[in-house]
Amino acid sequence: MSVKEKVNTFFDKLPFKGMAEKIPAETRAKAPVLNKAIPFANQIACGLVVVLLVTAIVACSGGKKGGGSSAKSNAKAAPASDFKYELTDDKKGVRIKAYTGNAPILIIPATIEDLPVMEIGDPKNTQVIYPIIVYEALRELVLPESVTAIANAAFRENYLTKVTFPKGLKKIPERAFMACRLLETINLPDGIEVIEATAFLACNNLKTINLPTGLKEIGGEAFNGCEELNNLIIPDSLSSIKFSLAEFSSKNNAFNGCTKLPLKTRSRLEDLGYKDKF
Repeated sequence: MSVKEKVNTFFDKLPFKGMAEKIPAETRAKAPVLNKAIPFANQIACGLVVVLLVTAIVACSGGKKGGGSSAKSNAKAAPASDFKYELTDDKKGVRIKAYTGNAPILIIPATIEDLPVMEIGDPKNTQVIYPIIVYEALRELVLPESVTAIANAAFRENYLTKVTFPKGLKKIPERAFMACRLLETINLPDGIEVIEATAFLACNNLKTINLPTGLKEIGGEAFNGCEELNNLIIPDSLSSIKFSLAEFSSKNNAFNGCTKLPLKTRSRLEDLGYKDKF
């Protein structure tokens, strides 16, 4: 069978065969050229349908592979020129002081000028109350594994929806994510030992967060006002937590206002040492 015959046989078997022949006989009689064009019209119509189907299948397949992480996979670390930075005190790394760009996904580079990025803000400056990075477009923050410390209030009042933390981070400092009202889920690395006072205060859309396996202390009002928090993941390995007092208060109130916490979760927190309001 010749190539032409194979092609014609292929098109003859397609379900759309004959669709062009539906043109009324009277119309075809008035325009004899249609009788010659109809076979080609069949093939063109069927071919277009096949192309559209294949395109749709490829598009769907690509969408599944990329999923919701496609934007992140295509995102790159922000260039050094988008940061204000300096040497850390020991001169072994870089301390980022501010970000001057406006990327919706901010991936902080692991190195700048061949030195590891180790600090976000000056963690020794406990008086910092203003965020180091804040702009309306910011939705996702990725901290590199090289970061070991972030400063007080570093990301407070941002529009973040997702944060990726480095495994080497030991502490979530005061007001670090305070009033980040778009945050819904936080996944803290197991190395976190301290969640300081007001760290997640007034994150009123936060629904899910975990207490790391290495956690030793939760500061006052750390989750105060997280009124949507209903899924607090507490590892079985935790046997006790130090609940340090809130500033200017004789109470801890870390979970005050977390009215959606399940009863079993509240009981577990009390077993761990929490004595104040929910």
